[in-house]
Amino acid sequence: MIGDREVSRPGARVAARPALFAAAAADALVRYRELVFVAAVTGVALFLRTYDLMSYPPGFHGDEALLGLDAERVLREGWIGPYLGTAGGLAAGPVYFTAFAFKLFGTSGHSVRLSMALLGTLAVPIAYVAFRTMFGYRVAVLASIFLAFSALDIHFSRVGFMPIAQPIIEVAVLGPLFIAVRTRRWYWFLIAGALTGFGVFSYSPYPVFVAGIALFLLWFAVREYRWQQQLRRFVRDMAIFWGAFYFAGLSMIQYARTTPGFFNHARAQSITSTPQWKHADLLHRGQIVWFHAKDWLLTVTTRPKFDGVDATGVGHMFDHLSLFLIAAGIVIAVLNWRKMPYAFALIMVVVLPFGAIMTIGAEFRRAIGLLPVLVVLMALPLERIWRWADDAGRVRRGAGYALVAAAVGFVCFYNVHYYFGTLANSSQAQWVYADEMASASRYIESTHPSYVYFYAARWSYDYSTRSFLAPDVPGEDRSKEFSALDGSIDIDPSRGGMFVFIGDYMDLLPVVQQRYPGGTAYTGRGSDGQRLFAAYRLPGAAKATLAP
Repeated sequence: MIGDREVSRPGARVAARPALFAAAAADALVRYRELVFVAAVTGVALFLRTYDLMSYPPGFHGDEALLGLDAERVLREGWIGPYLGTAGGLAAGPVYFTAFAFKLFGTSGHSVRLSMALLGTLAVPIAYVAFRTMFGYRVAVLASIFLAFSALDIHFSRVGFMPIAQPIIEVAVLGPLFIAVRTRRWYWFLIAGALTGFGVFSYSPYPVFVAGIALFLLWFAVREYRWQQQLRRFVRDMAIFWGAFYFAGLSMIQYARTTPGFFNHARAQSITSTPQWKHADLLHRGQIVWFHAKDWLLTVTTRPKFDGVDATGVGHMFDHLSLFLIAAGIVIAVLNWRKMPYAFALIMVVVLPFGAIMTIGAEFRRAIGLLPVLVVLMALPLERIWRWADDAGRVRRGAGYALVAAAVGFVCFYNVHYYFGTLANSSQAQWVYADEMASASRYIESTHPSYVYFYAARWSYDYSTRSFLAPDVPGEDRSKEFSALDGSIDIDPSRGGMFVFIGDYMDLLPVVQQRYPGGTAYTGRGSDGQRLFAAYRLPGAAKATLAP
C-alpha cells in the first residue's frame, strides 16, 4: 500500500513518464527494424523471381500458354467460372490474377510468368506475419528468409504454372487462424474461415490442406474446450469458421456438385484408379500407400526423379543441411506437441504430402503446400541456437550468431546456385519448357509472314505455345507426325509465306532453298549457341521486321 501511494503521487507519475516513453520508443524501433527487414527480404524475393524471367527457364511451356489464353478470355468475357477444363482441369483463381497482370503490364509471355512471380513474392511478407503470430519474431525472420530463397518456391514462381498459388493462401490463413484460436474472437474465426474457403480456387491439392486444418481444429477442441459452456462456444466458433468457408468457396462447391465428370481428372491422376489398387484388399492397399510414401520421401530427399512436366528432379532440390534442419525441427515439434503451433506443424507435415503420395508423379508440385511448414521446421533448431546466444556470454554469443548466420547463408547460397546454375539452365528444363517451339513462335510473331508451313515432330502448329505467342499468323502442319502430307515441301510459291523447321526437320532447309531459291533463311539459336529452329522466307515476301 505504501508503494501504491508513492506511485500515485504527482512526482512519481512524472518520473514514470520517461520510462514509459523509453519503452514506447524501443518498441517503435523494433517495429521499424522489422518493417525494414520484411521490405528487404521481400525485395530480394522479388529479384530472385523476376531476374531475366524468360531465360530461366528458357522457353514457354504449353500449360503456361494455356494460362495466358484463359486470362485473355477473362479480359474478353469477365467471369469464366471457378474451374477450367484446360490442362486437364484446374481451379481458375490464378487465371483471374494473370488477367489482372495483363491489365497492368500488357498481354505477353513475360506477363504470364510475372503474375506467378508476384504471387510467390507476396507470400514472403504474408508468411512473416503468420510465422511471427505463431512462433515469434526469430522463427519468422529465419523462416521467411528460407522461403524467399527456396529453390522450389523460386522455380514455381518463375513459370506460369498454378501451384505457387497454394502457399500464399496457406500463409494468409495461418495468421487469422492462430489469432482466432488464441483470442476466441468470433470475427477472427470468420476471417480465417473465409480465407480458407477462398483457397479452393488456388490449386487442386489444396483440399488436403483443408483436411489438415480440420484435424488441427479437432485437436484444439479436445485440448481447449472441456466444459459445457466452452463446448457451446466451440460449436459457435466452428459454425462461424466452416460457414464462412462454405460461403467463400460456394461457387466452386456448387460447380463440383453439379458438373458431371468434375472429379475425372483427379481420379485419373490418383493411385486409386490403378489396376493394382482396384484388385487389392485393405491390407494390400495400405502397402501400396506405404510404398508410394517411401518413394515420395526418397524422391524429394536423396533420390531425385526427373519430372517431365515441370522439370523438378534435376539434381537435389534440398541440400543435406536443410534436410538435417527439417529433421531437427520435427524432433523439436514432437517434444512441444502440446503447444498449438508445434501441433499444427506436426499435423501438416504428416497430412500435406498426401497430395503427392496419393497421385502418380508430380512429387514436388502436388506437395508444394508443404513448403511453408518445411521452412518453419528448418527455422526451429536455429531459433533455439539464436535464443541461447542472446543469453550467453560474449564469446558464446558471437559463436551462436555466427553459426546461425553460416547455416542460413549456406542454405540460401545452395538454393540460388542450384536453381540458376543447375535446374533452370539445364537441357532438361529447356526440353520441358519447349524452348525450340517458343523461340520459333516468337520469330513467327516478329516476322509475321502471310502463311507458315510448319515441320516439327513434337508439336503441332496449333500447340498452345504458338497459339498464344503468335496468335494471328495462319499456318499448317507439314510433318509426318501431324499431317498426312508426310513432310512434303510441295507448295504454291506464289502464295508466299515461310517454312519453319524444328528438330531433325531442319535438314530440309537446304532442300527448300534449292527448290525455291531467292528467299531468306534464318537459324534461331539458344543462349548456348545450339540450333533451335530454322526458317526460310519465300522469295517475294516482305523481309523480317524484327529478329528475335
